[in-house]
Amino acid sequence: MKMILAATVLAAGTALAAAGASAAPGAALGGLKGNADSNLQLVHGRHSTCQLGPAGWHRSPRPGVRIACAPARSKRPSGLYWSWRKNGPNWGWYDTRKRRWH
Repeated sequence: MKMILAATVLAAGTALAAAGASAAPGAALGGLKGNADSNLQLVHGRHSTCQLGPAGWHRSPRPGVRIACAPARSKRPSGLYWSWRKNGPNWGWYDTRKRRWH
């Protein structure tokens, strides 16, 4: 009886020690996806290419500088009447014939 209890305790201790000894945090829970309550915050950082951000298409070559730009011409909607326009703080494609935004 004591031998079975000792083997059970040893097996449980080995399993817990192996799970806690992993190098990556949350690896014992199935990777980082298992850690839903994270203190990480995604930010839209510095980039020199034209990208779609929270306030429209722009590029940020230096910290604190925001330059509005148009996306690549291949992303332009099909048709003759689309033009790149500004509406308040946002930029976008506007159809001048149908008077609507893409």
